[in-house]
Amino acid sequence: MNPLHKFAASAGVQVNKVGSGIADLMGMGSGEEGARRLEQTNDALAADSPALNMTGRMAGGVLMAAPLALGAEAAIPAGLSMMGRGALATGLGAVEGGVEKPFSDETRVGNTFMGAAAGMASEPLSMALQAGLKRIPFGALADFAVGKSNSVKESIERSMRDAGMDYSALKPETKKILESINRADDVDVAIKEAMETEYGFKLTAGEQSGDFAQLSAESSAARQSQAAGESMRDFKIEQNQAITEAGDRMALEAGGEIRGNEQVGTVLKDALGDAKSQDKKNYQALYTAAKEMAQTNDIEMPLDQSVIADAFYNVARESVSTHEGLLKDIGRELARLDVLDPEEFANDIPFSIPDLDTKALGVDNSEDFMKFLNSKYSASDPAGNRILAMIKDAVESNADDVIARSLDTVDGVAAREFLDVAKAARAANRSYRGLWENKDVLQSLTGLKNQSTEPLKTASDVVKVIMQKPENARKVIAELQSRGSEQAVADLRTYVLKDIMEGSINPNIPTGDLGFFSGAKLTNGIKKNKASLEAILTPEQMSQLKAFEVGVGKATNKPAGAVNYSNTASKIADMLMSGLGRTPVLAPAAGLRESEQIKLLIKP
Repeated sequence: MNPLHKFAASAGVQVNKVGSGIADLMGMGSGEEGARRLEQTNDALAADSPALNMTGRMAGGVLMAAPLALGAEAAIPAGLSMMGRGALATGLGAVEGGVEKPFSDETRVGNTFMGAAAGMASEPLSMALQAGLKRIPFGALADFAVGKSNSVKESIERSMRDAGMDYSALKPETKKILESINRADDVDVAIKEAMETEYGFKLTAGEQSGDFAQLSAESSAARQSQAAGESMRDFKIEQNQAITEAGDRMALEAGGEIRGNEQVGTVLKDALGDAKSQDKKNYQALYTAAKEMAQTNDIEMPLDQSVIADAFYNVARESVSTHEGLLKDIGRELARLDVLDPEEFANDIPFSIPDLDTKALGVDNSEDFMKFLNSKYSASDPAGNRILAMIKDAVESNADDVIARSLDTVDGVAAREFLDVAKAARAANRSYRGLWENKDVLQSLTGLKNQSTEPLKTASDVVKVIMQKPENARKVIAELQSRGSEQAVADLRTYVLKDIMEGSINPNIPTGDLGFFSGAKLTNGIKKNKASLEAILTPEQMSQLKAFEVGVGKATNKPAGAVNYSNTASKIADMLMSGLGRTPVLAPAAGLRESEQIKLLIKP
């Protein structure tokens, strides 16, 4: 017979004992033989497990005495003192003891006196027992009763998983608590302590377990007594402050400084701007070096004029009717660079070409021509920008071809050194354009409006742009980390977490000196930005945020019906509990008075 069966059998003994006693008083008893068999059964159970026998018989007494307790409720004045309640409980205890069927070593008179004595002690005893019961790890006890053999580690991981926590991502201090557990009976108590350590704030018994009946009892107890209500309100004010402080700590633990939206935007723009500026300086320095080497060593490496000229004439014939002015400017520059023949150019397209100082367009000065084309860019003219892009592509492609051909044919050390530098300059330029001039988040955050010093995005826009798409966040963070700008990344993470926390506070619901920290608003904020948050935060930070969300939800989101605003059901339940509390055998199950209940429910 397992422990649960022993407990149930002992409860059955007490039910039969009271029932037989009532039957005897009514002249309908089963006689001494039935009493002897009942006593033998009780003796066997008591010898095998005294504790289970005692608690089982108490449970049986609770069941049989419930009608007596309900009837007594009408006779108990509201607000009766501790002494008055004790006197009534003494009388009820005498009645309850007197009706029991006496065993061989008992008498009805003796049971009556024992019941009266138990009734006298029931009020203080109930308080002590309730306090003890609150500390029993019922989850572990239940596993023991039904013979489960799960290991301590499995119990811990299951409990943490049920609470929405990733065990591997817990704080070190939380893991320390859990790793210290070496007995199954300690699991429930330690899990509660670990959760409060991980969350950074305390929960009531009902909030921690999520048990609907427990939550309802806490709500009822708080509403039925001014003292109890004040105790619960004080606890909730302290809890709300602890939740707010825990959210702030989580933001700071991301490693950044607490900054406003514009401040953190400035930090990010500066970090990205510095990286862009450094890349530009690098490729420009290479071009400058190549140009100086060409001039010093009288190296000429012109581009293929026909390739560039053909590219220009092809796009010009298509667009002369719409972009005559732009084409005229580009044609004059190409004529000056000896790519277009001024006379042929004037015949093919009737532009007037003034006398120009020419300098052949070559590998060494192709970047100067690129700058000229960039100066013609206009954000409001996509078709004109397409013309510029086509000519740029032709120049860049031909420059690469000329360098590649020359590496195999050029003579002399100086010429080879020039080609190496020119090749590096071309590669650096392509890398720069691919990274910073592509139409993506980096160009948006660091670019300028056409022919001005006004940025495309202001500092106050930066975080919004990053949060718009997870790929934006990933690209910005990857670029910053590759440049060693870890502090800027930390500042972004701290700001995002702080913003989520501040957005969860409802200032219209004062809770002490602070606004109410809403679990529902926190969940909505995380859900709305989930993809971007996962891209910005580390996996550990995201796991901690989710665990915090679970804890705040336990503290602030009550299931429908758990809070009884009408208070009618609370008063009915209170009548039942107060009546049961005055019956000796029922005292442990009856519950404390409201203020004592609340003290136990919120006790650390």
